[in-house]
Order: sequence, then C-alpha cells, then structure tokens
Amino acid sequence: MVRDVPKTFMDLLPALHHRAAILLIAVSNVVFQALILILVVRARSHGATPADIGLMFGLYSSSGMVGALIAPRLYRRLNPKAVAIVTTWIGVALLPLFLLTSNALELGAIDTSCSSSDRSGTS
Repeated sequence: MVRDVPKTFMDLLPALHHRAAILLIAVSNVVFQALILILVVRARSHGATPADIGLMFGLYSSSGMVGALIAPRLYRRLNPKAVAIVTTWIGVALLPLFLLTSNALELGAIDTSCSSSDRSGTS
C-alpha cells in the first residue's frame, strides 16, 4: 500500500500546478507550525508573560478568520494560481521582520500578517 502512494498521487493529479500547489501548502504548513514554536520560545526568552504569549496566539488565530473571509472573494475576482503565488511571496517577504523585534505583541502582529496572507492564498 505504501508503495502505491506515489503512483496514486501522480494518477490523481495529472496537472503540474496541482502537484506544485499541494507541495506549496504542505511546506508552508510545516514552516508556519514550526514558526509558532520558535516564536513562543523567543518571546519567552525575552521576558514575555504567559498572557503575552496567549495574546500572540490570539492574534495568530484571528488571521485564520481573516484568511477564510478574504479567500473566496480573491478567488472569484482573481486567478487562483496568481493568488496562491502572490500571497505566499507576501508571507515570505514578511518573515525577515521577525528578526527586527523581540516584543511579543509585535511578533504576534507579524505572525498574523504572514499567516493571514498564506491562508488566504492556500486555503
């Protein structure tokens, strides 16, 4: 059964852009889940309280709602491939901002912006 997975994957997704989109989504999910852990450790090491870290998670979670609200409108008005590419690059462009601050609220706001753009493009 395990040996059949690559063959099945290729059979179900004959178009290159489908495979690329799934790979993009998989990689961005891993990156943003790892980023959450890194942000918690970094904020805590810079003196963030549990309440500050909770607020960071609240900001991050709110981005899911924003992405879910934005995505249908973007897909109706724009080319879905272009939306996925542009929003992913917006998230990538925002990642270096994490190096500029150690404040928990600023980290949460940056993470919200990154993940909101990623979620609207790949949800």
